[in-house]
Amino acid sequence: MDNQNNGSKSMSYIMNTKNWWGPLTFILIISLLGVGMIGYQTYIDAPPMAGFSDEKNNQIFDQKTIERGQEVFHKYALMEYGSFFGDGAQRGPDFTAEALHQISVGMSEYYFDEFKTIKGTKPDKFEIKQINEKVKQELKINRYNESTGLVVLSSAQVYAHQRVQQYYVDIFINNKGGAGSLPSNYIKTPEEVKDLSSFFFWGAWVCVAQRPGEIYSYTHNWPFDPTAGNSPTSPVILWSVLGLLAFVLMCGIVLYFIGQYNQLPNKFFKPATKDLFSADRVKNFSPTPTQKATFKFFFVAILLFFIQVSSGLITINDFVNWLGFFGIEINDSFPVTISRSWHLMLSLYWISTCWIASSIFILPILAKREIPGQLPLINTLFVLLFILVGRLTYRYGFRTTWINGRVVVLVRSSGMGICGFW
Repeated sequence: MDNQNNGSKSMSYIMNTKNWWGPLTFILIISLLGVGMIGYQTYIDAPPMAGFSDEKNNQIFDQKTIERGQEVFHKYALMEYGSFFGDGAQRGPDFTAEALHQISVGMSEYYFDEFKTIKGTKPDKFEIKQINEKVKQELKINRYNESTGLVVLSSAQVYAHQRVQQYYVDIFINNKGGAGSLPSNYIKTPEEVKDLSSFFFWGAWVCVAQRPGEIYSYTHNWPFDPTAGNSPTSPVILWSVLGLLAFVLMCGIVLYFIGQYNQLPNKFFKPATKDLFSADRVKNFSPTPTQKATFKFFFVAILLFFIQVSSGLITINDFVNWLGFFGIEINDSFPVTISRSWHLMLSLYWISTCWIASSIFILPILAKREIPGQLPLINTLFVLLFILVGRLTYRYGFRTTWINGRVVVLVRSSGMGICGFW
């Protein structure tokens, strides 16, 4: 009996909203500390964005080249096609993983040719294994000099960098990417592609070079690539499993308390004395001036929803080419980077617009009166909505370019929003 009384008192304490400030404050503090720690560690443990030179101190490319490559990556919205450090659309490749593999292949090719030049014969299977192991060990060595701000590359790595540049010139300019790739001449100049390739090369170096004082890379040996010596470390496997188990456990706890709340008596949840809406009330309902002012919000939301769905259909076409069944070919004229950008961003806009309009619409119903002075504020808010949409047009704005003898539009991304990795 005493246990039941204690349980009832505990539940009464929990369900009293005046007692919620303590747990909520605790959750807020823990959340802020967690986010702050992550932000601090991100900058403290960030890999260096360094220049690269060969063993004779000849500069291969500098930090400015990497930054220009990063700008090209954003300019052509490549995160809406592939990904970088695993973050992106994943319609195309992960460029860091792809570049890393091309580097390891290029280095092996360099040593194969060197072996044939010196020995006058091709390496046998045992010598090939030795070369592959040499490539793995060489990739893992971190030759970054903090005083000079340069990473020293071996001759094989210099050759691999040239190979990576040519590989991406073929992909983005010579249209050798195969099915599902971006249109030919998607990136206009070889100089931009070379800057982009250097950016990818730096990302690959971050993924494979060992972090100082550790036996794993800056990305904990991500991505998995046995040819480059990248395999998951024990902490990665351990925390992946623990994270999954913790997620399942917390879902179970949440579902348990939901089940308990459903069994609470009316002492905690008092039923409404009358229905908020009824058939007669809806039939006789007459909107107030502020409610009428929300109609234009809903109209804009419908328009945005239509454009968003249309963008999604065009995005799907890049995968299955369903428009090709009707003889319509638009992939070259409307790359997936455009359609996917608009499909994602417009979904946020029409949902937000409906949310705002619904909140305004229901206010007079809850207040049981028309709140004075609201109408001009609502109209001002609608104008601000158009400014926001205009900002979308600027941030992901169209620019014209010439591809395959026709004027087309390309999306321009400034690196914010869905390109928020930077």
